[in-house]
Amino acid sequence: MTGATARFAGIAARRAAGAKGGIASICSAHPLVIEATLRHGARNGADVLIEATCNQVNHEGGYTGMTPAAFRAFVETQAGRTGFPFDRLILGGDHRRRDDCRARGRACGGCRGGGRPLG
Repeated sequence: MTGATARFAGIAARRAAGAKGGIASICSAHPLVIEATLRHGARNGADVLIEATCNQVNHEGGYTGMTPAAFRAFVETQAGRTGFPFDRLILGGDHRRRDDCRARGRACGGCRGGGRPLG
């Protein structure tokens, strides 16, 4: 578990103990949104959580044309360009329910139902 992932996992416990805090979190594959989020995180020394839905990014390319591995590479390239440290980045995705794969008549090869790390 990376430092960012460990900090993310501890948010609920810290809030239950009365501490305030959170994480910048977006669900977008748009380059400008990702860039702005990473710049904000870099400027504030904050962790960033970036997710993509299965419509945006999937094993078939989604409407962005990106697979999970390509999306990860894209975000990491953006992070490098903006000076955002990789160890503060959390990637997630796949909001699809397992039933959606079965309804399509085949396994998608990556669907685990919500919040699964990409890459």
